[in-house]
Amino acid sequence: MNLEQLLARAQEIETAILNITSQLNALHGHKAETLHWIQRVQEGAPVENTPQVEPPQEPVVE
Repeated sequence: MNLEQLLARAQEIETAILNITSQLNALHGHKAETLHWIQRVQEGAPVENTPQVEPPQEPVVE
């Protein structure tokens, strides 16, 4: 390999490291969010994504 090819390869590796670092940071964020929701469920707190259902009521006729 010549110097030009080595420099190009080094740049490719640097770019790959940056991309993988970004993906790793995103995964850490997803993990933290998942752990947060697990804790909320274990505490018995209502999950915000759950649709609120009202109990059925008799219709009012006037």
